[in-house]
Amino acid sequence: MPQKQKIQLLGYSGLLPFIILPLLMLLNEGNSKNIFEWFFVYSLLIYIFLTGSFWALSILSKKEPTYPILLFFLPLLSTAIFSSILNQEDSLILALLASFFVAYLYEKNVFDHEVYYQQMRLILSTVVMISHIWILIIN
Repeated sequence: MPQKQKIQLLGYSGLLPFIILPLLMLLNEGNSKNIFEWFFVYSLLIYIFLTGSFWALSILSKKEPTYPILLFFLPLLSTAIFSSILNQEDSLILALLASFFVAYLYEKNVFDHEVYYQQMRLILSTVVMISHIWILIIN
């Protein structure tokens, strides 16, 4: 399998929990606490992986690696801000939503990826952000 297809297969398959978990949460109206926790943990792990990738790309392309490190901490800082006005669960999801949005803008403006990869990242980021909005609405 060519590298491009492997990248696309792994990228798009990573969306499955972002689609399935909100659906399960919607179907299990009274018993969605565990599903919410799985969604949050998965989302946070993907975000951590993403910012780690940015850090490695920054080093390889001889760009400033401080920004990916700051992006790594963005959900923590955002949660602290949002928790003053929202409940804990909404704060966590909104912080991740904002962080994924900022990370997408950062990647789009800093790294020069091939066109197929840029298109894939746009689709991935859009689905991930929509799933976070969906969780906010369901929750």
